Amino acid sequence: MKKTVLILLICLVGLTFAAQRFNNATGSSGTTMPDIGQSALFADIFPPFGQGYHDLVAVSDWGSDVYLFSNDGDGTFTREYSSGVTSGGAGYYTGDYNNDGFLDLFRASISGGVKLYENNGDGTLTNVAGAAGVAHQPGWNKSC
Repeated sequence: MKKTVLILLICLVGLTFAAQRFNNATGSSGTTMPDIGQSALFADIFPPFGQGYHDLVAVSDWGSDVYLFSNDGDGTFTREYSSGVTSGGAGYYTGDYNNDGFLDLFRASISGGVKLYENNGDGTLTNVAGAAGVAHQPGWNKSC
């Protein structure tokens, strides 16, 4: 009897999870872009900071495509054209390398070297790879 109840309970939980659906909100969210399929990340990069609205970075290493979107907090995003990030890559990582409280971006690339973009805290980022000593990293650099 206990086995039957346990199996029934497991099946009910499984059916609950199976009933969940995801809706494609690409168009309504404002994040329409070519099918680049290389890498994407969500992080708090653009102001206002600390409100739990994660911004979107999507890239492709097979061209110069990089798409940065700031989260508007209402289910939509705004494309950031003047952020200072100008080239795609195999992937981007985030971290606060200089401990100023703002997430910075590190770009790995198969063909164009690495870049370290320091977050200025005002919606712009500056490539400081040369000053940080990471500008020339030969070979393939790939993200996880």
